[in-house]
Amino acid sequence: MDIKYESNGTVYSNTIGSLNIASGASYAFIHNTPLMVNNPAPYPLKVWVDVAGDADHTDDTLNTLVTGLSFQTTKRVLIEEGTGTWCGWCPRGAVYTEQIDTVFPGTALVVAVHNSDPMENTAYDAGMGTLISGYPGGAVDRKDVDVDPTDFGASYSERINDVSPADVGVSAYFNAATRQVDVVVSSTFAADLSGNFRLGAILVEDEVTGTTAAYSQANYYSFQTNNIPLVGAGHNWQTDPDPVPFANMVYQFVGREILGGYTGQAGSVPASVSANSTYSYTFSTTIPLTWDENEMRVIGILLDASTGHVLNANRGAYGITTTVAEVKADNFSLALYPNPADQFAQLEVNLKNSTAYTVDIVDVLGKSFFSQQFTGAAGKNVLSLPVGELRAGIYLVRVNVDGSVISNRLVIE
Repeated sequence: MDIKYESNGTVYSNTIGSLNIASGASYAFIHNTPLMVNNPAPYPLKVWVDVAGDADHTDDTLNTLVTGLSFQTTKRVLIEEGTGTWCGWCPRGAVYTEQIDTVFPGTALVVAVHNSDPMENTAYDAGMGTLISGYPGGAVDRKDVDVDPTDFGASYSERINDVSPADVGVSAYFNAATRQVDVVVSSTFAADLSGNFRLGAILVEDEVTGTTAAYSQANYYSFQTNNIPLVGAGHNWQTDPDPVPFANMVYQFVGREILGGYTGQAGSVPASVSANSTYSYTFSTTIPLTWDENEMRVIGILLDASTGHVLNANRGAYGITTTVAEVKADNFSLALYPNPADQFAQLEVNLKNSTAYTVDIVDVLGKSFFSQQFTGAAGKNVLSLPVGELRAGIYLVRVNVDGSVISNRLVIE
């Protein structure tokens, strides 16, 4: 038989002989001419088989699109576990989430999504409930669903090999006075694509404790109940009582807030994206005094809203405590963060009145790298400045509002 494929108008044929395939059986082949993908655009691909004497050609052909990447993206895997202090089998989830975070640091991004206990986030819990049938249960990139925590490792090993169309970056700015957190999530695409892509962010806190019985963990592994061996997450659960008193419980990976909604922020990424283009979105929220910002991390995610799958993710360092002093003039003030920056810097221009203003980025020698005029409204105006192409060093960000100029130093790592 002849195995043929057509790409960009050219047909490539590979003749395979000496075959004996039984009725109902299958045969796997590798074409002897590889498909060459030379740019980040969709390649229509048509594959078909010619067999002598075949009278029915309606089932000979398959069609698909192959998309090339302009650079190799870095894949990370989001692992979300549904749990609750009332759930007697959930110590198993605590053990296996700690294990996978330890074995795959930086590429396995874990969130414990609590249900019906003091750590519950209603919107997050509702979204998670659509993907699992019981507790503990999890989702891996929201592609593998209803996953038992004992299978997190196997699912991670599958998903880490998925090719993501984009890299994800995340940074956070925390104002200690107001406890407002501004989270910047960016995504740099490696291909020309169209779809319903969305950005989102998750605030995660470790070392969470409580002072009431609602923080006590039900434990069906205890010698007092089923007497089943289970060790991990700081406990020998078999020798622990049921429940484990709140004074002895410390919770990790607690999903405190989900920004942009469970399905991501609509409109945060255009419907059509270009290779090597970066898109970002700034989320803002205020965190309670009972949350420890020094034990928090932010996870940025890129979703395909048409499937609900997480295409890629990234996680910031511990502590969302990057504070920036606000610099003021008579008619405006500004703040610049994160600082140092690597891909994007967020510039807040707080205008006393609606007016036009100019933003420039120059190096210490005065060479200009960015200059643009904006029309601002009275109040806070937030700009995302692309600085990923700048070399490491020190730059000045200058803002001119009706002749008043403020310059703020920006460090590029």
